[in-house]
Amino acid sequence: MAPIVLNGVTKVFPDGTAAVQGIDLTVNSGEFMVLVGPSGCGKSTLLRMIAGLEETTSGQILIGDRDVTRAAPRDRDVAMVFQNYALYPHMSVRDNLGFALKVGHTPKAERRERVEQVAEMLGLTEYLERKPGQLSGGQRQRVAMGRAIVREPTAYLMDEPLSNLDAKLRVSMRAELTNLHKRLGVTTVYVTHDQVEAMTLGQRVAVLENGTLQQVAHPQELYRWPANVFVATFIGSPSMNVAVASVGDSSLEFGQFTLPMSELQRAAVDGRGSVIVGLRPEAFSIDGVGPSFDIEVAAVENLGTESHIFFGVNAPPVSVAAHRVAEDAPSIVDANSVFVARLRPDDLVTPGERLTLSVDPRKIHLFDADTGDAIAT
Repeated sequence: MAPIVLNGVTKVFPDGTAAVQGIDLTVNSGEFMVLVGPSGCGKSTLLRMIAGLEETTSGQILIGDRDVTRAAPRDRDVAMVFQNYALYPHMSVRDNLGFALKVGHTPKAERRERVEQVAEMLGLTEYLERKPGQLSGGQRQRVAMGRAIVREPTAYLMDEPLSNLDAKLRVSMRAELTNLHKRLGVTTVYVTHDQVEAMTLGQRVAVLENGTLQQVAHPQELYRWPANVFVATFIGSPSMNVAVASVGDSSLEFGQFTLPMSELQRAAVDGRGSVIVGLRPEAFSIDGVGPSFDIEVAAVENLGTESHIFFGVNAPPVSVAAHRVAEDAPSIVDANSVFVARLRPDDLVTPGERLTLSVDPRKIHLFDADTGDAIAT
């Protein structure tokens, strides 16, 4: 085990595209760190830079106490698990698992022992003589992970290893990965675009957007105290509702709604003409405590354990990427914002119905209207 430290790491491609910009990040020894963000945000490029598969334009990469910024991939003592498994189709599971050991001239007896130990750990013992084409997707992914584990490297690097699996299998594989990390305790950097995967796997989660690091924190901290509008709307499903609100003497106004402010909130927004207000779907309830609004239900999703209701807000949508009002942003209801509320499954409502929703005042998030940064209250 060893920490991985990135100091000002930047990657600029020959065409001038800055895929990664000045990343400072420390992955602690034995930590499971998840890099999450939308497609094209630079997370896979960053992982490949750690592995040595992409050259670093500037900055420094340390693994343990070694500067590996310019080191060849084979000299970094890391093992990578790819999205497409990258198994040798003509080799048996046994030979796939032991290939790196064979290339490294590990003695045959030791190689066999380590392969069989890892196969037992991953439930692959009965498949050792099969070829990858005879395995299910989940079994092939376990072989890919086993091939990394058998090497006993300093760190594991995983690039969306579960994305090719069906939803049910992804859930079970997440549990397997968590248990594996507990048993092995090896420093792991895991890339995904799935924020649910990030929240369930990561001991800490690093959120990226446009090649920059937005926030690094424990999953619950990301959810409860997002650093900016992007993190607030990216983490959580359904996404946080956001709208630009005018700041009054003692209230916030957006669309047809008015939210009274506490003394702390008034002090925090003092001097601002407007802010971005954020409300998680669970901030709303029927017959709850707090300020209430009359809304018309536009659509309903009944999920069994909960219901999601959608309603229009007479305010322009917020452009999350720019952290400002989007003049031409598309919307669903009359070119205005659409909010979603998470209700109990027994709160039966239908499209077109008019409801009174309450808002929990403790669950109001405020962000600077110009920068998108969270306003501490």
